[in-house]
Amino acid sequence: MSSPERPFPPLTPGFSDQAVDIQRYAQALRRGAKLIAAIAIVVTVGVVIFSKTLPKTYNASATIVYNPTSTVLQPTDAASIERQLATFQALSQTPAVLARAAPHLSETAAELRGSISSSVDPKANIITIAATAHRGAQAAARANAVAQAFVSAEQSLENAGLNLARAQLQEQIAQLRGNPGASGQITALQERISALQINAAGASSQLQIGELASIPKSPSSPRPTLNGLIALFVSLLIGVLFVLGRDQLTPRFATPRELGRVLNLPILVGIPYRRRLSTARRRRALSGIEHEAYDVLQASIRLLGSTDSGQRVVLVTSVVHGEGKTTVVASLGRSLARAGQRVLVISGDLRSPTLHQHFGLPLGRGLSDCLKVGARDTEQLEAEIDSLVRGASGDLNLDVLIAGQTPTDPSSLMSGPALGAVFDAIRRMDYSYVLIDSPPILGLSDTQFLARQADDVLLVARLDRITPNAAEDLSELLERLKLAPLGVVVVGAKAEISPYYLSEHAVAA
Repeated sequence: MSSPERPFPPLTPGFSDQAVDIQRYAQALRRGAKLIAAIAIVVTVGVVIFSKTLPKTYNASATIVYNPTSTVLQPTDAASIERQLATFQALSQTPAVLARAAPHLSETAAELRGSISSSVDPKANIITIAATAHRGAQAAARANAVAQAFVSAEQSLENAGLNLARAQLQEQIAQLRGNPGASGQITALQERISALQINAAGASSQLQIGELASIPKSPSSPRPTLNGLIALFVSLLIGVLFVLGRDQLTPRFATPRELGRVLNLPILVGIPYRRRLSTARRRRALSGIEHEAYDVLQASIRLLGSTDSGQRVVLVTSVVHGEGKTTVVASLGRSLARAGQRVLVISGDLRSPTLHQHFGLPLGRGLSDCLKVGARDTEQLEAEIDSLVRGASGDLNLDVLIAGQTPTDPSSLMSGPALGAVFDAIRRMDYSYVLIDSPPILGLSDTQFLARQADDVLLVARLDRITPNAAEDLSELLERLKLAPLGVVVVGAKAEISPYYLSEHAVAA
């Protein structure tokens, strides 16, 4: 088939220079929604299961109240109190304190060292002794034992300091007794000793146990629910970043208009997805939209061209595998048949045929067998085709020629003269439209041989599969083959739900 040459613009610079907008991000997230959900589910479930396997840890804490009193050895200004609290915090975890507490727990100081921590609240003059353990009772016992040992140790240190100061004062008095003029100094020293005795009586009340640790009812860690929530949000973020990053590395087209602009081809129609997880009303509406879309497509094909013989052979192909061209062929054939046109649908994909499944037909003899007969005897070819063409169930004007058994070398079978003979015989048959379901056009020669037998070419592109590089390769191939397709059928277009698409006939389509 020959067609007028058509200029094709360079694709990559124009695409790569386009600004990435919110719509493209939204499209990328929509395409990667299943991947994001899978990442979130796997990570969250994994974290929850792992958390439940970890040993439980309990926290318990006892509080010590510091009541500073002004003494000879210790002033009570704010800075001094703050320094004293910091000293208490450091001293609460010393080996001496832990060694004093260990015997009450039947443990060693080394075993306690890693499970005890302390903190201070300078505004409330409170020292908190916290302990961890794999059992709640053990955690509470550790916190209480260390708190009591610390209070006892500090009282001993305070008393020792006061006793030392009193001994020093008494020594000074003893040295002054032989001096007749030292009576005033001796009296002053005796007053200081009296003050120390008074302070020693109140020293034991400076540190008191404010509240003993109680046995915790639940472990402090692990927390599977909390860890699962954190893992869910983190994994969702990771999934979104991964999908957006992947989209930047392998960009896709955001809208049908963008694809048509890059290919310099008209967008004939957009076919929406019918997702299984959507509501029944939405599935019904999408079914209606799809029904109307194929009616629009068949009307466009009928209006866009004609042939002298009255029969048009239309090749339907795609850029890569899995873009939905076979579904388009089957649905377009049904739409043309509903419009009163005699239609023959041919499965020209001899490598991975699936068209027969759309019509509920077994994979028996078909096009490949016709090609083999045409290579031997063209006189029997038309009778062979007549015997292999089958009527589509429920469609009076629609016939199907399936692919037949997969040959060992499809390219050789397609490149021979038998292909032309087969289509010459088909053109003599009483059909208004012949639709050929072909393999992808890139990377395979089969479609190029089939395109020579066709009057028109129709491209099918799925937005989440076709890439800018593939679009550029397609443009160069079409220019080299001198092909000017009728346009592009976009699969995966965004659909707007409307009451017009909720009619009963649409659901059956």
